Amino acid sequence: MDGGHEKKMGIIKIALGVFLGIAAFAVVAYLLTHAGEIKRNYQESNATSVVMELTPAKVLERCGLPVKDVSDIYLHDVIRLMTYKGPRGNELTLSFTKSGMSWLPPSIVAAYGSQIEPINLSNREILLLLPCLEKQ
Repeated sequence: MDGGHEKKMGIIKIALGVFLGIAAFAVVAYLLTHAGEIKRNYQESNATSVVMELTPAKVLERCGLPVKDVSDIYLHDVIRLMTYKGPRGNELTLSFTKSGMSWLPPSIVAAYGSQIEPINLSNREILLLLPCLEKQ
């Protein structure tokens, strides 16, 4: 019986090794084919945490004085527009709203005189346009 048992164990070990090899190959293949997506998701997640923590004081600390800084009161909220020049000469206006005692995360807007139009940018795009925001 010993010979038969050893033979079965040998077959089981080979089958297990083949299974683990295929599983490892599948994991590596997945990572290689989805590496760009995984990296983009990580960058967007990181950018979201940076943008969500921004306040006017943090922006001033990280980026210095803005090209233009306008505050106004709308109903019971304070609206603050801070415009900065990006590294490529582009202007980016951050719109902050202070509701109650705290500042809400900024939105990015195009400001035309008294008109404000939201711009739909991802948080990663915001950091690319104004990299000083990422400084800690």
